[in-house]
Amino acid sequence: METANKESASFFDEDGVENELIAVGKGVPFGAVRVSNTEVGIGGAYGTWGASFDNQSLPGVLEHHIGTRLPPEDLMELDNLGFISRHRTPELSDEEDIELELEVGSRLLQKAAAANGWDPSEVGGVLIGTSLPIVRDYVERISKRAGIPEEALKVSVHKACDGSVGSLHLALNPELAEPGQVNIAKQLYGKKVLVGGVEGLTRGLRHSHDKNALQLFGNGAGVIGVVPGTTMKFLTGKTHEVFDEEGVLEVRMTYPHSKERLPGQSLVEVSQEGHSVRVAGLMHEPEGGEAIAMAGPMGMVKLFVRSGVQVVTEVYQAYQSMMQKLGEPARIAVAIVHHANYKINKLKEKHLANLGIRFPMPWLLSEFGNVSAASNMIAFLRQLPKLKPGDHVLIDGFGAGTYYDVLAVEMGRCSRPPMSIGIVSRREPVRAQGPDRFCLSCNPLLATLPAGSSSARGVSLQHKNAVTSVMGAHVYLGELRGSCPHILRERQPIHLAQFRVPVYDGRIRAMTIDETWPLSTSLPARVIVGCIKSIDQLPKPRCDWGGICRRAELLEKAIDHGSHRPIRRRGVRARCRRPQ
Repeated sequence: METANKESASFFDEDGVENELIAVGKGVPFGAVRVSNTEVGIGGAYGTWGASFDNQSLPGVLEHHIGTRLPPEDLMELDNLGFISRHRTPELSDEEDIELELEVGSRLLQKAAAANGWDPSEVGGVLIGTSLPIVRDYVERISKRAGIPEEALKVSVHKACDGSVGSLHLALNPELAEPGQVNIAKQLYGKKVLVGGVEGLTRGLRHSHDKNALQLFGNGAGVIGVVPGTTMKFLTGKTHEVFDEEGVLEVRMTYPHSKERLPGQSLVEVSQEGHSVRVAGLMHEPEGGEAIAMAGPMGMVKLFVRSGVQVVTEVYQAYQSMMQKLGEPARIAVAIVHHANYKINKLKEKHLANLGIRFPMPWLLSEFGNVSAASNMIAFLRQLPKLKPGDHVLIDGFGAGTYYDVLAVEMGRCSRPPMSIGIVSRREPVRAQGPDRFCLSCNPLLATLPAGSSSARGVSLQHKNAVTSVMGAHVYLGELRGSCPHILRERQPIHLAQFRVPVYDGRIRAMTIDETWPLSTSLPARVIVGCIKSIDQLPKPRCDWGGICRRAELLEKAIDHGSHRPIRRRGVRARCRRPQ
């Protein structure tokens, strides 16, 4: 198992962190990193908030919190458990706590959407795992603040540390839905979806005296953006639950649950109201007012390793069987495992190896502590730059209750413009904006295909002036009548990922079509790539005769680039007029 070497104990001091101050109380530091992989078309954001405390300063913090110094035998060897620091929420009022975590959640959603090149208004679903939600409608409120549409599906998942992987599993696997329940995967297929975990655990531990929980847990959040079936494809998976009878890891349920255990029925209750869904797992709750009560590290090992290895083994065997039927070798590139502590993951790796199951299981979180449902998403984002289209990834989530979600997924190909290309919000007017941007009506990319061409694959579209950004592109195929391209077919929506885009000195000079586009014209065809928001903005190129094509001949309906709604064709049919 690989480990991440961190020179700095504070996440805020690392390269690429966008540090901000949230105006709550005396000001709460908040830092986040955006990550994008343009090859697979996935991006996201992760971060934390509150002051950072390394392992050396933590005993003093706990002494102030508890009112007495912990004896040496009660101090964990946190370095050996994989943690060098964690971030903690300051003392705040209840109202300030709510405002802080709403602001953290909404900012992470916005940053994750931006990392994917999405406007928040394009998002079709938000699934967030939270162990101790500060308000019951947390996902709805942060989505609204972030500008996500009211009609987007909002799913709150409460399965402790398994919350984010449980969320991703729900978004990808249509077989998880029970009869009478909403099929989340079917509803979100092909849509832009934000999935993650947001955990303000130290706020929940403010009045706790559990010596183990106070040392292990920290604040953290991670959100990724996926298009189910496109940028991330479900291969196989399993969800599993075993009630924690002994109370090895007890968690207070701050969310609705009947607290009933009925023979033959799941411990998870699913409810829906409008566009909101809640997936709530039953917990073994601690006595008294504690939010979390846990056994020592060895108790955690016993709780999670045996069942965890069993579930991973079953999923891996199902994955192997699938690949054999396809005539391909099993090729898990990496496993993204919940970072409960290093010893748990190391022991799971050892047991799996004894069963002949081997794949990389990197340890990627050292400066956060155990951040519950956020850990898998943070770990995924830290591994994301190394992933390639077609890579198979095993994602392993487990948490108190106990709950397990393990799934194998395939990284898809990009379905969005690369982040190196600035995309103007669809709410902004489409127009040429200086020499560094282009629009279909002024500087499109053009390529002429010979008559009889059967495919546009491999065609290079040249631009006379290098550009640094594209205002959301469409492509049009048309016949050449003279030099006037009459539109035959519109490829919509066009994504720049369908091109190989060489960039020189940060500037785009050409695009090569990287996807087979069958052609059905015996005449020479012209490929046009550019931006258009309405049909009125189509170009009016001159013909060889010197006349002006007043309107290209379009399909009966075109798509409005801004809203993706059908709009009626306006104007007259194309007609080239010989000058008198």
